[in-house]
Amino acid sequence: MMNRKIQPIHILTQDVVGKIAAGEVVERPAAAVKELVENAIDADATAITIELTDGGITSIRVSDNGTGIPAGQMKMAFERHATNKLTTAEDLFRVQTLGFRGEALASIAAVSKVTCTSKTADAEYGMKAQVEAGVFTDFREAANPVGTAVTVRELFFNAPVRLKFLKKPSAEAALVSDYLLRLILSRPDIAFRFSSQEKTVYRSAGDGKLESAIYAVYGKDAAQAMRKVSGNFSGVLIDGYVGVQDLARGNRQQQSFFINGRYIRDDVLSRALEAAAEGFVMIGRFPICALNLTMPYEQVDVNVHPNKLEVRFQNPKAVAEAVEAVVRGALNAETIADKLSPLPDPPKSSPPPIEVVQWMDDTETPYTPQIIQSTRQVLREPSQAFLDDADAHEPVPAESEAVQEAIPGTEETVSIRYIGAAFKTYLLFEAGEKLLLIDQHAAHERVLYDRFMQRYQGEAQSQRLMTPMLLPFTANDISKLSEMKEELEAIGFTLDVFDATTVAVRATPVILGDAEPVRELLIDVLDNLRGKPDTAMRERMKTRVAQMACKHAIKGGDTLSQADVEALIRQMLETGVQPTCPHGRPIVQEMTRREMEKRFRRIP
Repeated sequence: MMNRKIQPIHILTQDVVGKIAAGEVVERPAAAVKELVENAIDADATAITIELTDGGITSIRVSDNGTGIPAGQMKMAFERHATNKLTTAEDLFRVQTLGFRGEALASIAAVSKVTCTSKTADAEYGMKAQVEAGVFTDFREAANPVGTAVTVRELFFNAPVRLKFLKKPSAEAALVSDYLLRLILSRPDIAFRFSSQEKTVYRSAGDGKLESAIYAVYGKDAAQAMRKVSGNFSGVLIDGYVGVQDLARGNRQQQSFFINGRYIRDDVLSRALEAAAEGFVMIGRFPICALNLTMPYEQVDVNVHPNKLEVRFQNPKAVAEAVEAVVRGALNAETIADKLSPLPDPPKSSPPPIEVVQWMDDTETPYTPQIIQSTRQVLREPSQAFLDDADAHEPVPAESEAVQEAIPGTEETVSIRYIGAAFKTYLLFEAGEKLLLIDQHAAHERVLYDRFMQRYQGEAQSQRLMTPMLLPFTANDISKLSEMKEELEAIGFTLDVFDATTVAVRATPVILGDAEPVRELLIDVLDNLRGKPDTAMRERMKTRVAQMACKHAIKGGDTLSQADVEALIRQMLETGVQPTCPHGRPIVQEMTRREMEKRFRRIP
């Protein structure tokens, strides 16, 4: 080991202290923007402009129309630990502001050249302060509108090591853009304008509507496709929007959670969102969201990390359950009937629709008796050793121009006309002013999945094993399994301790079949699900049932008669299935008549 000289204990200079503080608060341009914008929000600004040059490395300018800084407090604003947000230590546990630490200006000014001008409504003049590397270089009266403008130049000019670790200007600008996206979603009541290299990136209306904020950051199509979420569960008020199906992304980057208006990142909330959206997004994809959670300030600690992106909940389980319950309720509110409902007919002045494709007569349809019989059998209830064959669907008329079916729980009637099938996979329907395409495999798979889940979500059914299954576990695991014996029996398991490191499994849930790895499921119970065997069983059951439904559903390429198609549509409407298959693929795609006429240049 290399010898080094031991320094005596001493007090650090203010220059070093300032740079250490700056390193904790201002890691990169995005952190500086965050501190300045949050201070503007805390000053009750209703309009905030953010301008970057070279990703904020060359310059950052944040201006607002807030209350401004009184002339007598301008210098104090640049002191470390100076704030008007806290008074006592207890205030840290009920923080209701964003920039509460009071180190923003001091930390930024320690590693840059800052110009700050500010004016209050009752002052005749504003004040202008210039600070370079933490030292005031100018302080005077100046003309300024009510509010505050802070310009930060040459960030880290006196900290070359930190400057060296910054990314390219475009990457730094992207980080600022990501932060402002969250901010716009969290504060739709504030009009934000963000520009980089003199080009506008985001401009929000500030009209107080979350829909307008979503439009500003995601665009018109996404804003129209996202699902409204609103509810109260376990004392947590949840409001916002969730995007599934085509809006789902390949990572969690577009999941925005806000606690009392503050953007946070939290894996517990992400997992709760994804559990609620199961079946609405494809495997390997993630829902997007803009969800606001409102809860008592004392139940969440935001003073966990310097950047305030992480929080600590007093009861994280209850918060996660609230998110899952409210989001699932919102997603399940839309059924296939909503997708199939026709658009209203056009006004009488519009030209009548031109019918090009007619339903083919049975004599023209290339069906074989074997295909027709096998398909109709599958459209009923598939037969298995533990499934009841008696649940065959009632016969339907062989020919009909349209399917008309009442939507359960309403007085509405869905009326759609079957046109034909494309590629023996996609069923085509005309519904008022819409053309619908239905994936026949995904549709039947969803019907079967829901039917099987209903059957197995009731009382657990066990299958007795002819020979007990001896499974090895650690002594600690054996003890835990013994404690959960009654709970395991409630979901269909019967097991006994065989010896110090082995259990004897005498019965397993019927739904598992013969090939399911029992030990793996029990390990899930022990390791991943915190002693909740019903949760482990439910997840395993969903996977198993999805496999069964996929196996027994009609396939792409199977030829269906019109009667079979109508039977399938009726089953979908009668059961009110959600418009996705168990794996999250969409069942229905649609195109409006207007969209078609625009494509054919019939209308501008």
